[in-house]
Amino acid sequence: MRIREIKIEDNSQIESVIKSTFKELGLPLVGTAYEDIETTRMYESYQEQKSIYFVIEEEGLVKGGGGIKSLSSADNGVCELQKMYFSVDLRGKGYGQKLLSVCLDAAQKMGYTHCYLETLSELKKALKLYKYNDFKNLNTPMGQHRTYFLWYLDVKNDIMQLKSLHNFFKNGLIGYYPKEEIDAFFYRICDMHLNLKRIDIALKSDMIVAAQTFEYFEMVIERLLNYEPIQYILGSTFFFGSDFIVDKQVLIPRPETEELISWILDQVDTNQPIKILDVGTGSGCIAISLAKQLPRAEVYAMDISSGALSIAKQNAEANGVVVQFIEASVLEWENQDLLFDVIVSNPPYVRESEKEMMSPNVLNHEPRLALFVENNNPLLFYKAILEMSKKNLTIEGLIFFEINEYLAEETKSLFLSTFFEGVQLKADIFSKKRMLCAKKR
Repeated sequence: MRIREIKIEDNSQIESVIKSTFKELGLPLVGTAYEDIETTRMYESYQEQKSIYFVIEEEGLVKGGGGIKSLSSADNGVCELQKMYFSVDLRGKGYGQKLLSVCLDAAQKMGYTHCYLETLSELKKALKLYKYNDFKNLNTPMGQHRTYFLWYLDVKNDIMQLKSLHNFFKNGLIGYYPKEEIDAFFYRICDMHLNLKRIDIALKSDMIVAAQTFEYFEMVIERLLNYEPIQYILGSTFFFGSDFIVDKQVLIPRPETEELISWILDQVDTNQPIKILDVGTGSGCIAISLAKQLPRAEVYAMDISSGALSIAKQNAEANGVVVQFIEASVLEWENQDLLFDVIVSNPPYVRESEKEMMSPNVLNHEPRLALFVENNNPLLFYKAILEMSKKNLTIEGLIFFEINEYLAEETKSLFLSTFFEGVQLKADIFSKKRMLCAKKR
């Protein structure tokens, strides 16, 4: 899907989009764009100076459009937003906001200071879009129409208020995320990018934001529309009281993993100089959090991914802890000398067959290497770590795992049949069996 300037060969397609919209929604035909002669020759209609028309194209098909033209009945500083219509499969996906932004940006570059529009009162979603973007209702029309329409005027210089930015952000994501989540995204971005807390946003709603800030929020919207996790977009996340750098090379730390760390801290003697190994460390969130909470511990972290280890090393330095990193696969690693008092892991455990239950932000963006296992061997990594613990876990040493809730009993049985005792399953805050602990005998 792309937005581009209209070409002469687009005329018939955009005419069809405009006229079919009127018929589909049962809109008035007389005195509207439906019977406007310009609708049949859109390319030619926007070739005059300080005019432009954009279309939205997908795989060679024109599915919407909108343009800017000088308002003849007003001074040279006023343009009119014209003929902005979309095919049914384009609506509710944020393209109205995208096209409006493109049109207003073009108007600014052409020297306009005000933008006027006339729209049908039946187009409720369009009215909502214009209000979100600070268009104001006028008492009298400035254009040619006298019936069926509402009239708006928008002052558009190179400035935008914080409240307008908030509306722009919300409207760009409506239909993709729940309202509460959209607001949470906005407050989080403002906190990181503008150093504004939620109370600041309420108190400073009239604050002017820079053009670069608006462009940054546009970029964030684009990535969120692709269901990219907000943590990757911002480049960090908050976990167990600390900030962690994250990107697509590592899994995003989850609240359930915080519960696992709390369980470990409850089970170990925090005053003893213990040795800990985190297998499949990713961002290093487990190893680093334990190192911060257990200053007498000697902490090691293993991962097969050099990219993940690079992120983990940055996080260790940023959080002021020492962690020994090992680049290796647990399926192949052998060491006769290192003995650990605690081994912890959040290994890959999602079966390929479970993909259909996953949200697109996880499935399309987080590293597959850290997520999935084959259907016919879903406990592969648990078996490998169990085998490692024969040599590398001390007697009475503890082993902790995050587990697949659908394989909780199978995972427990695996450890009950070996040299471990006191095997426990633990539910998370959502009452799902997501953790396991056992002691070597």
